[in-house]
Amino acid sequence: MNGNQHATDNISFFALYGAAVALKPVLQAVRNVYSGIPYGPISEQSFQAALTYLVGCGKLMYMIRLAALERHGLTSCSVAEDGTLHIKSLIGSAELSQMSSMHTWQAKRKAPPPKFSDFQWANIRKEMYRFVNHKDRWFIRYENDMHIVEAYREVAHEFGLKSIEAEAFPDHIKIGDRTFGEWKEACDMALGRVLCHIDFAHLLQKKNPATQLENVYTLWSVHPDTEGIWVEAGLEEMRLKSTMAALTLTADSLDDWEDSFETPCPYYIDFGEGVVLLPLFGALANPYFALFRHLRTVYKYDWQANVDKREAIFRAQLPGAFPANRFLIPAHGFKLRREDGSALTDIDAVVIDRHCGTLALVQLKWYDVFGTSLKERESRRSNIAEASKWIEKVHTWVNGRSSAVVAKALGLKALG
Repeated sequence: MNGNQHATDNISFFALYGAAVALKPVLQAVRNVYSGIPYGPISEQSFQAALTYLVGCGKLMYMIRLAALERHGLTSCSVAEDGTLHIKSLIGSAELSQMSSMHTWQAKRKAPPPKFSDFQWANIRKEMYRFVNHKDRWFIRYENDMHIVEAYREVAHEFGLKSIEAEAFPDHIKIGDRTFGEWKEACDMALGRVLCHIDFAHLLQKKNPATQLENVYTLWSVHPDTEGIWVEAGLEEMRLKSTMAALTLTADSLDDWEDSFETPCPYYIDFGEGVVLLPLFGALANPYFALFRHLRTVYKYDWQANVDKREAIFRAQLPGAFPANRFLIPAHGFKLRREDGSALTDIDAVVIDRHCGTLALVQLKWYDVFGTSLKERESRRSNIAEASKWIEKVHTWVNGRSSAVVAKALGLKALG
């Protein structure tokens, strides 16, 4: 990588990192302004001023996070005589194992076969090229049809499958006014429009090379128009308010993003009384992350109730990994008891290998995403620490006994 590329990457990194803290005063200033603020082509001077502001906010937030990491004992930071910042990461085996498992998970995921052939996509883009044109000599306008909408919605669905948040719950779990699968479908609909608009913008530049993409990427919309698009796409009107709330960044919701050192990735930004901006690249980093955080915060009762159901769901999925002709998996958990009959701990699941006579005592853990939030990381760490205590209790209870003896103690006859 050359020096200029490295510098550009640093600028992009800090600009994204500072988004939450940079947006807060802006959104607070325009929140009660009717019809938002004047909208027009950006000047080079304005662009550079905004970029400088974002990068400055990003560097500030990065230093605050480094200080927080050092307080948690995760890094050691120092400044050399030439002013260079040195960061020593104290990553342990737990973090390395998690990173490895994530890479393995992503590598093994099989994308569904595409529903549209290259020939069909060529025809779709020809149609889009015909539809798109300039508006007011600098902006963009285009028509659309359901064939194009459906094609990009399918691409969005495939795009979303790469996100770990897509598996936070099974699709049938109810949260708020719909299932988790229906919430993800709303994101797919919104992301489909994002991907479609990006391609329309590039096709406009192909048709008119003088087009400045920074002027046509971000859209401006009033609530009635935005809601009309949702209704036309098939969303029930009674779900409009909750959908927009889940996908919109507001001045009030920025604190959570800032405290977590996360880059906001919404589909809409509240930009005045009844006005939203559509920041097209926000959701490309992770199409479900903003939804994930919103559901967990706004629907706390539903979220926690469904978290408590994960154990049963996880246990029900075990037979899919262990063929029934060889393995026995009881449909319930067990309690381990001390010699005096008192309860020691719970066993979430038991897996018995009929061929080898091996028995596994299992505690099921559905590991939640925590991103860059140190508070959430600490919560996950303490949760896993509890699992270590469980292992110690189970190891003490087993006390070197054979699988057959353990099975008999649990009331299982498969190894007796």
